[in-house]
Amino acid sequence: MASGGTVDDDLDPQVSFEDLKVTIKRLLTNKAYVFNNAANVFYMFGYMPYFLFQSKYIEIQYRLTPSQANMVTGSTSLVFSALGLLVAGAVIQRIKPNSRQLAGWNIVTSILTSCGIVFYAYLGCNNLNNTAIVSNSQGMECSLGCNCEFVKYAPICGSDGNTYLSPCHAGCKEQVKQLDGKMLFSDCSCILSELNVSYAASLIDSYNETTSEQPGRTYSGTATSGSCPVDCMTPFYMFLLVLCINKFIGGTESAANFLIGLRCVEERDKAISM
Repeated sequence: MASGGTVDDDLDPQVSFEDLKVTIKRLLTNKAYVFNNAANVFYMFGYMPYFLFQSKYIEIQYRLTPSQANMVTGSTSLVFSALGLLVAGAVIQRIKPNSRQLAGWNIVTSILTSCGIVFYAYLGCNNLNNTAIVSNSQGMECSLGCNCEFVKYAPICGSDGNTYLSPCHAGCKEQVKQLDGKMLFSDCSCILSELNVSYAASLIDSYNETTSEQPGRTYSGTATSGSCPVDCMTPFYMFLLVLCINKFIGGTESAANFLIGLRCVEERDKAISM
């Protein structure tokens, strides 16, 4: 306490609502701060749809289980994003770039990550035939009365070797959990029975030799949970590599962007600007 002063004189002045309005007005008139945050908002709106459906995209496109797809979008992405933040922090502390250089780096990283997202479209699994899966599952008379329009995607592998969108789309009426944890669906009205699948060719040849009629097909096959096996691991690893690079670059961008937001405001406004 200064000599001759009082306790009240040494206390910080109370912050009022008027002070808050003045501070907000000061931030809103700061062009660098406003445009930097506006860019973040527009980027988030553009990126959010992909981010929300990324797990389901990986699950469908590369035939992974939901847990495997969530592992990629969760743990793996988080690790490389955090690594990007740490590396960016160390580099910034060492070379001490100015705000203009940080903004330039943000432009470069935004272009790189956008190109990476576009590149995902060329990394699909060529062994897939999603068109056939849809045609096998929709518009079939065998499942018209099952009301499958709003049933969620839960692929099953039929005994005929085809993948169906869900047990409902395959017309399955019964299910039982197997010892390995997978579900076994039976009495599926859209799937050929095992007898027809295994011996169809030989039976038809045999009938053709003895009679002009062909044997009738029995649609009461079985199915197991999960898509039919398809080798998509090589394109998936390529996708994972690009994804990790994108997350790493995005982490460095986040560090630079945070510093820009702090440097473009006055010292007294830093707390509220965050």
